[in-house]
Amino acid sequence: MVVSEEIIVRIREANDIVEIISEYMVLKKLGNNFKGLCPFHSEKTPSFIVSPQKQIYHCFGCGEGGDVFSFLMKIDNISFVDAVEKLSKRANINIPHKLSLHNDKSLRERKTLYDLYEKAMNFYSDFLLHEEESVLAHKYLKSRGISSQIINKFKIGYASKRGDVLLKKFLNKGFSVDLLKKAGLISFSEKKKKFSDFFWNRIIFPVFDAQGRIVAFGGRVLDSGLPKYINSSESMIFNKRKILYGLNFTSSRIRESKKVLILEGYIDVLTGYQYGLENVVATLGTALTKEHINILQRYAEEVVIVFDSDNAGISAALRGINQLIDSNLKIKIVSLPQGMDPDNFLRKKGKEAFDNFLKNSLSFIDYQFKIASKDVDFSEVEGKIRVVNKILPMIVQIKNEVEKREEVRKLAERLSLAEETLLLELSKINKSNKFKTKEGFLSDYKEEKDPLIERDILQILLTEPVYIKQVKEKICVNDFTGEITSQLIKYVFKLASEGKEVSFHRVMDYFGDEKINQIITRMILNEARMRGNKSEILEKLLENMCRCKITKKRNELEKEIKAMLSGEKEKDLNKLREYNDLTKQLKGSQRELRVL
Repeated sequence: MVVSEEIIVRIREANDIVEIISEYMVLKKLGNNFKGLCPFHSEKTPSFIVSPQKQIYHCFGCGEGGDVFSFLMKIDNISFVDAVEKLSKRANINIPHKLSLHNDKSLRERKTLYDLYEKAMNFYSDFLLHEEESVLAHKYLKSRGISSQIINKFKIGYASKRGDVLLKKFLNKGFSVDLLKKAGLISFSEKKKKFSDFFWNRIIFPVFDAQGRIVAFGGRVLDSGLPKYINSSESMIFNKRKILYGLNFTSSRIRESKKVLILEGYIDVLTGYQYGLENVVATLGTALTKEHINILQRYAEEVVIVFDSDNAGISAALRGINQLIDSNLKIKIVSLPQGMDPDNFLRKKGKEAFDNFLKNSLSFIDYQFKIASKDVDFSEVEGKIRVVNKILPMIVQIKNEVEKREEVRKLAERLSLAEETLLLELSKINKSNKFKTKEGFLSDYKEEKDPLIERDILQILLTEPVYIKQVKEKICVNDFTGEITSQLIKYVFKLASEGKEVSFHRVMDYFGDEKINQIITRMILNEARMRGNKSEILEKLLENMCRCKITKKRNELEKEIKAMLSGEKEKDLNKLREYNDLTKQLKGSQRELRVL
């Protein structure tokens, strides 16, 4: 990208990382740093550290780390170029050179899709507002009580029943068939042997990401045809597991209220918003996923799942609960009356009645008990065992011991069992889970790849480069054997030899690698390891590293000498002398081979 290092530094310094991250999650002061629940994985104990002095963050749970640029890239799913542009605008810093995308094919393709979808959104919206053909669409929306204000705000549109209006319009604008097909706006009909619009004779709901960019569309039929709803195919900018419909409009209200209502679909969100429920979202035809939950944790402390009371709604709620249990979110469930969904309930009974249902929502344990105990005969032991086997594995995941004990008490009372019996069963589950670990998290580096001593030396140099000269006098680049540490020390020494400033931000900018960001931020924020006089600590580290180097060389020579003694190799007096010299250098070691 065509932008100077000086500008990058200015933009970083003008955007305080604590302020930026606080816009996405709750941070609490902890000594010199801030701490919060990681937005990149589900956790109940905060392990996400932000340093205002060093302007970096690191999660000691999942390993994510970096600076203000990498945070935005990760949380908003944007490129470095986009992050630079966003932060430069926020700080009112003009970038003297246009950021160049011509060398990045992926960035070009993503930008092309965003631009194309925005044009398609405006096309569908204009068609609904201005074309006579859309009269049935207006009639449908009116029947569902959707106001013109909501239609305009959410950019609702209509796709013509002729089936080729968008295709012709966009071809005339110069867009290629290949691009329209790749974007999922048209499809090829084997029956008709020609291309036509993917969406036709449907109400169109633009799907936005959290930053308000169009990433997909949903379409609903105007009659009883099937499928009732269809969505755009997944693409490089659209993954339905990571998108919550309406979040771009409701995120600020969710953050204020610390509560989010999860509804079932497009119309539910529109109606809810129209009735003053401005903290609503919906999944796109999926159960709640881990990705959804990680997103929600940035905004809310409580999740209220509002689904139909039919079997499909219950199943969807249960799948969502299973994902939510391992998060730090408080979970509530609302079961609407039989045959009603949030949309028609609000229109028929109003917001006050809906609010009363919300007040009577169930905790996830109570809701699971309600479902698990359906058609169960508690007078029989088998029925009680079935419910216990369903509920106890959920109770065991509760971190708060008081809350956990209370749930055990309630379950014992409901089943007419002794608390001690359930506590005994609970301990069995605890033991079986003792050795289970979460997968997918960045574990500590393998020491044989990145030795701890090398990381400790780098930790000092990256925070206090004044000691670089002291290090270079004792060891060289080739003495570092770690997969990552060897790359880092090479660049640090290069900067120093060129008379350039050495800083961990500069090193992170140079490599631009997610894994290296994680390693560096972990080093820098793991301050407990480096308390005391840095010069003395460093001297001991260098001494130990030199001993390790000598020991390694001596061990290699010892193998060769043993081969000489066994007759496998010819005697080499120089190697014998070198071995003895190295042995003398190792303090406390008196071993010498006197085979001369």
